[in-house]
Amino acid sequence: AAARTQGNALNDLVDNPYAGIIASGPLAQARVTRATLLNTYSQFLGAFGLDSWGDSVYHAATMRIEKRFSQGLSVLGSYTYSKLIDNNLGNGNNTFADGGNNGVQNWDNLRAERAVSTSDLPQRLVLTASYDLPFWRNATEWYQRALGGWAVNSILTLQSGNVIGVTAPAPAFGGFRPNAVGDPGVSNPNIDGWLNRSAFSTIAPFTFGNSPRNLPRTRTDGLQSVDFSLFKNVRVTERYQVQIRGEFFNLTNTPTFGNPGTFFTGGDFGVIRSLATNTGPRQVQLGLKLLF
Repeated sequence: AAARTQGNALNDLVDNPYAGIIASGPLAQARVTRATLLNTYSQFLGAFGLDSWGDSVYHAATMRIEKRFSQGLSVLGSYTYSKLIDNNLGNGNNTFADGGNNGVQNWDNLRAERAVSTSDLPQRLVLTASYDLPFWRNATEWYQRALGGWAVNSILTLQSGNVIGVTAPAPAFGGFRPNAVGDPGVSNPNIDGWLNRSAFSTIAPFTFGNSPRNLPRTRTDGLQSVDFSLFKNVRVTERYQVQIRGEFFNLTNTPTFGNPGTFFTGGDFGVIRSLATNTGPRQVQLGLKLLF
């Protein structure tokens, strides 16, 4: 990190002490850039190592309610309030590679990577209700078969969005995050303007941006979904029962928008061009079951 203070001098060609010792490759040349020799292990063009650098902290509070009413109505609700902090999401291969913000900016300062996790979902509420409709329960057998036996189920899911990480053009020997100079959020976010570009500035060569890996209070669109099912049970005999079902996923057809553009100088910065993958458009499914 201290070498960066030399600025453009890092590009100067200097005598190579490894010339004649290393037979091939860039380090076999008589002269190399000063930056090459200031690497931690300058005799190697690259090195690979494993260590337990990643860490995370998770705190959560949960609440659950359940109530069974008379006449066949029951309600179940669960709520989670949580916070997940880490210094990298990882890519599943024991390496640092957070796809949300292109990995580690400065390996000499891993503490700067500590931020609200890309996987953080601070609030999640799920309410479910089921109701065996009481109509025609005491009717004659044929009326009950024709008009009774109806039930409905519904699931409401509300969930926070994910945090957003902003990147910037990487100058010579510099970082890939911009400097944060203001509030990145906007008062009325929409698909054409989800982020405030004026909240960031480009960084000078040989420096690192001070913007965090993930913005703590600016998030993607949250999930709002209602699933609903209606079904009717018809008793044919003591052994056989027919069930007619109608299921509606994302009943209100509410879209969940995807990630906005996060490259600070890009033309699509703050613009959303896709839908999230955790929910889809309304789907209707009809079914007929024979139970025995």
